[in-house]
Amino acid sequence: MLPIYKAVPPVKRIDRGGSTYPWIVHVQTEIGLQPYVVKLFTKKHIQQYNPVVKEVLANVLASEFDLSVPQPALIQFDDNFIRTLDPKMKEELKGKDERIKFGCRYIKGATTYSPTLNRKFFKKYDIETIFALII
Repeated sequence: MLPIYKAVPPVKRIDRGGSTYPWIVHVQTEIGLQPYVVKLFTKKHIQQYNPVVKEVLANVLASEFDLSVPQPALIQFDDNFIRTLDPKMKEELKGKDERIKFGCRYIKGATTYSPTLNRKFFKKYDIETIFALII
């Protein structure tokens, strides 16, 4: 069972590395305030692809295969949280699905995304130890 948390400020938009332009939001957990990465799907995404369900299933399956995954949770954006957003973020949120969102604990420095990243980067890895889950 995934925990359900309410988002609280501060918020930061991730501008690179994803088509959903995820946000880093903070949530109050059992161990205190923690940052989580939350993807913001449109209503069309939800209707066509059920991405929140797919995110949950991918996380559960990865855990079952003993793959290292960040702590998952379901994140609510309630009215109090939305009121704290700057006007640009409020406007962005209007085009997104308002229901509960999937999030994973943010691990600073874990992302190696770069627009200049090329295939040579992966030569140093043992490809047989890299797993990808596409649902």
